[in-house]
Amino acid sequence: MANAPETTIRKACYRGGFADSKSLYLGTSNDVGLQWDGTNMIVSVAADDSLIEIGDSATTQLSTDVKWYANEASGASYAYFDASANLIYTTGVDLQFKDNDVLAFGTGAGAAGDISITWDATNLIIKTAADDSLIEIGDSAATQLSVDLKWYANENSGASYLYADASANLIYTTGVDLQFKDSDYLVFGTGSGATGDVQLTWDGTNLLMSATADDSLFEIGDSGATQKSFDVKIYGNASNGADYILWDASDSQLEFEGAARLNFTGADGATANTDGQIIAGGSTSTHLTQATANTRWISLYTDCSATSGSSYGARIAHYVIGAGGSGAAIRAYGYSKGAAAASVYGLEATAEINSAASSDITGELCAVKATSTVNLSTSGTVNVLNLTISTAASKTMHANSAFIATANAGDGTDIANLFYFGDAIGTTSTATLVSTSADSTATHTVKCSAAGTTIYLLATTTAPH
Repeated sequence: MANAPETTIRKACYRGGFADSKSLYLGTSNDVGLQWDGTNMIVSVAADDSLIEIGDSATTQLSTDVKWYANEASGASYAYFDASANLIYTTGVDLQFKDNDVLAFGTGAGAAGDISITWDATNLIIKTAADDSLIEIGDSAATQLSVDLKWYANENSGASYLYADASANLIYTTGVDLQFKDSDYLVFGTGSGATGDVQLTWDGTNLLMSATADDSLFEIGDSGATQKSFDVKIYGNASNGADYILWDASDSQLEFEGAARLNFTGADGATANTDGQIIAGGSTSTHLTQATANTRWISLYTDCSATSGSSYGARIAHYVIGAGGSGAAIRAYGYSKGAAAASVYGLEATAEINSAASSDITGELCAVKATSTVNLSTSGTVNVLNLTISTAASKTMHANSAFIATANAGDGTDIANLFYFGDAIGTTSTATLVSTSADSTATHTVKCSAAGTTIYLLATTTAPH
């Protein structure tokens, strides 16, 4: 203004000021103009990208606060630049960015800086100039000033949301589901990389749980002193959940319901599992132990109402297919170990006609039935029953000890026959097991004990004739 002629200034003035649409110019080439056009105050510049500075940028940094009033009466609303606090704040004033306008942070080059926020008329977009940048919410200083976050979903009145409760170190949802798409991972543990220590994923067909380290452990329930447990129910294919396996935690037992069963058809075993290829319990040196009377380690009670054919409480078929090998379908041991046991049996069998009025046997009742079937000629000995007793050197036993002990028990009719031979007694040519003989000379005897009395069965080496 010092370079403008005095007459120009006087002509522009009206009642001590500049009239509407009259400009005050600054700069040797009218570089900046200031004008009131009757409605708006207009600051114009001759060159694009000019700069307006408020304050002094010298070493002494002489600054100026700026207060910009809004529409509220008595100056109640305004934007304020507090130079001493290096702070811009508003009171009763909102700040709006229109569609596609950018709020930028950081000293990065360009209008977007290092990180930018913009509303593209549909979505709020946060962009970063550098990949793998970090957004922190809260203050990670020693005092740890945190912020709860509440992220609303579609239900009215805020009924559904995801909530980050900073004070409880907890993220939870209300009315909101969390979905992982095919082959996305839910990761647990501090292990390095995206897979952590444990990964859970749906691969489009199967739900997979994988561990980074071999031989990891998956526990269901709390093994602490209070023992907080879960029942676990696994359903089969039948409708309405008719078939299932249930781990009943309160009873500490695994239950099979409906048609659920164990099927080992595809099990081939392993070389190292000679102590039990399919089922193992204890070992020769470490036993399963119990001190309760009448304990049964395996207990099955079964019914079959079929009116034909045969049914079995247990059927075991073992095939010896290696040349020179030996085997047995069942190998049963009964031990007396470290105590004077009352009775010990390697195998105990009972066949019984139930006391119900309708019970009957029209065929045969037999506690033990053994059959040896020979379909090919064999060089080995064939026996239906092989009885062997093995006594350690210098050991004695009761005088009534025998290979076979028989007794009638109960209050009913006694069995009077020791043996029953299916073949009729006949001559050598017509009988297999028992035949007539005219020879009365006994060459051998078979010693027996009958209720403590020794008796002898007579035998001869002379062939029948």
